[in-house]
Amino acid sequence: MNKNNHFSLVVSAIALSIASISSPWFNSPGLRTQQTIPLPQSESIPTNTFLAPVPPVPLNTKQAPEFLDIRGVGDSGMALTYKQPLDLCTTLPEGGPANFGQRLDALDPTRISYRGDLSFINWETVVGKSCQQFRGRPSRSSYAFVSHPDNLKKAYWRIGLANNHSWDCPVGENSAYGATESARHMERLTDEIDADWIWHGVGGQQKKAAQVKTMTVKGKEIKVAFASLYLGGACQDIT
Repeated sequence: MNKNNHFSLVVSAIALSIASISSPWFNSPGLRTQQTIPLPQSESIPTNTFLAPVPPVPLNTKQAPEFLDIRGVGDSGMALTYKQPLDLCTTLPEGGPANFGQRLDALDPTRISYRGDLSFINWETVVGKSCQQFRGRPSRSSYAFVSHPDNLKKAYWRIGLANNHSWDCPVGENSAYGATESARHMERLTDEIDADWIWHGVGGQQKKAAQVKTMTVKGKEIKVAFASLYLGGACQDIT
């Protein structure tokens, strides 16, 4: 492992999840403004304290081999408010399939615009196949969502599941709490499709620590720590 090689870090979007990177390559000029440059003692900060701006980086990560490109997508899901989870073959009222992967492909078949070296997503629904009781009542200011688990089968993301919609279904499948069912489906999918992902935010064990996985990106081995946090109330099985 050649520790003289390094990535500079580019974060092109921020969602409601937290991602962090640990690797020997990240002691790099691209990070020193955050990690190694001490603040001056005076109240004013000289303009030459920080490094020069990085020139624009191509959206196609293959054209920027020296950068680690992290991209985030927020407030995502595939559900209708206060409706049972939609089968992926269902046609939505405005047209098109209720299939998250297909709709992403329609947005950009190349995936270049939204896929970085590491991509993370804030999944703003319960993950399940049914809901016996939704939280609240339908209104102009109240929404509750449950997405079919199959929407995540083709996911390559780091998936954050802790948010204000994690508890939209207090009584889900088998009378279980919705966030607990989300974790069960994520565990099942991980085993079924041998998913190369990291998910976090729901399930009793998730409260203890961030999820950490060693991954190979652009020929370099890096350690990725990922956590999804919800700062509101009603936190049963939600981090």
